[in-house]
Amino acid sequence: MLLEKLKQKYPECLDSRAQTQLPEKYLWIEYSGEHLGILRQDLSAQEISLIEALFSDETLDDKSEWGNFLLRNSSSLPLTNWKHVRFIHFRITQADFSRSDFEEAFLAVSPLETIIIWENSESGVLIEGMNNENADKAELTPIVRTLESDLYVHIHFYLGYFHEVNNGLRHHYQMEKTCFTAAVSHFPDTAVSDLPMVIPYIFLDGRLTDKIDWYTDELLGEMKDNDEVIHTVKTYIETSSNASLTAKKLYIHRNSLQYRIDRFIEKTGLDIRTFHHALPAYLLLLKLGK
Repeated sequence: MLLEKLKQKYPECLDSRAQTQLPEKYLWIEYSGEHLGILRQDLSAQEISLIEALFSDETLDDKSEWGNFLLRNSSSLPLTNWKHVRFIHFRITQADFSRSDFEEAFLAVSPLETIIIWENSESGVLIEGMNNENADKAELTPIVRTLESDLYVHIHFYLGYFHEVNNGLRHHYQMEKTCFTAAVSHFPDTAVSDLPMVIPYIFLDGRLTDKIDWYTDELLGEMKDNDEVIHTVKTYIETSSNASLTAKKLYIHRNSLQYRIDRFIEKTGLDIRTFHHALPAYLLLLKLGK
């Protein structure tokens, strides 16, 4: 009966994921063995909140599939048209708020299609597909502050990196949860944290060695195998970002040095000209024995 009423209200809805090549653009519901997909752009934030209130998390397919995959090892990778996704972990430190209020407020300020998974009463993860409108750390901060102002809560986001959609996503999610816990502990008042911020604290806690390959791949990527650039970066940091002294020590021209530094920054996103990015980069290089 409920699904029939929804079909009447949203006549463009689908009965199966097989009917579209873009299933993530729909809000999927499973009820009494039937499936229904409603195009998200046809739904207001209020309507999404109402549907989520009427149907449990188990009947909302997109949420339950991703939630089962990330939180339960027995579940398989959800079907999606996304090629790469990132996780934005969040924690809300205020007792008096509702999930629907948070979701409605976030969807109102975010231009992207996002799946929101709740892990407990105050924490969860936002799942975003890669596109040209993904917000960076600087752009997310005012969004968090707006949500805090509207909801009278304190919110902490941890911004993860994009990863290919495959079975390795569960491992990335678990590793990022560890980083998120460290971020909340060491930066409780920060709106948006990320991996470069927490690397020094993970290093001090003695946890960097155990998963060094993951941390290295996340921050350095393909650059970790470029010995020439890595040696240049290490020397540059050791000379307190003194370009003239670095070039002299390496017997290279200033232009060659600048090219290597720029290439490293472009490939890794680590601006080693700043202390907050130079420190985690240097710690990883020391751990790698570079």
